[in-house]
Amino acid sequence: MTIIQKLVEVYKLWHEYLPNFSRPTRYTICEKIDNLFLEIIELVFTSIYAQDKERIINLTLANKKLDLIKFLLQMLWEIKLLTNNKYIRISKPIESLGKIIGAWKKQLLLKETPPTRTGRE
Repeated sequence: MTIIQKLVEVYKLWHEYLPNFSRPTRYTICEKIDNLFLEIIELVFTSIYAQDKERIINLTLANKKLDLIKFLLQMLWEIKLLTNNKYIRISKPIESLGKIIGAWKKQLLLKETPPTRTGRE
């Protein structure tokens, strides 16, 4: 499964949860989370076609936004608007996505950084 497919799967899961929130919650924190998901999907999708420097920038932004989603979901859980089961169910794939994005970014950074000389050559 590609990273885009994984993002879409987590987004679908998020949408399963939305009807269970009250109207005020849906139009505040839930709307923010929804927008962040869409922004992350856009950043990752455009990274597929971008040059390495732009990819690094996009992936850094995507990771920041993913961290914000994690924080907002934790807030929903702490104020008891998200059950333990739902929180765990959505947190695990989000954590996995963060690792994938981080590894992709790290790979690009290594590719961009020239190897250092040891002086023994």
